[in-house]
Amino acid sequence: MADRINQKLDWRAWLAALEDMCVAAVCACAREEASILRAFNHLLGRAPPMALGRSVVALAPARLEALIDMDMCSGAFLAMIERGTCFIVSRGDHSEFLVSVALPGQASEDTADGPTLTLAGIRALTAALVGNMAGHQTHGPTLRPIRLQ
Repeated sequence: MADRINQKLDWRAWLAALEDMCVAAVCACAREEASILRAFNHLLGRAPPMALGRSVVALAPARLEALIDMDMCSGAFLAMIERGTCFIVSRGDHSEFLVSVALPGQASEDTADGPTLTLAGIRALTAALVGNMAGHQTHGPTLRPIRLQ
């Protein structure tokens, strides 16, 4: 049974699981941050070969648990983001976080908000991964970069 739980998913199953993860992250409250982060990390570990490219990486379970035990869920989430992925984090008036993510080679960003940096980040990152796999944006508005002069 454990082998089936940890085996790689095929593309279609992984896309469906990413969509489910995005919905779970949207529905989650701050108390559920650690469990959503664990589920997201597990899902990344089951990604089909070449699905993640240089965008995001699963952490070793022991490292993830150590970070969660130190109350560093946001640090764990940020450690999952690879160098080629661009992101912006902001915090609003009501302590809501806003995260925008642009995957390597993607021309647009996916943006999401949430009660914690981790939940907002997982929402944005799953939306970006789903949009990238589907070949177009499927969740939320698409923001275009602007040039400041």
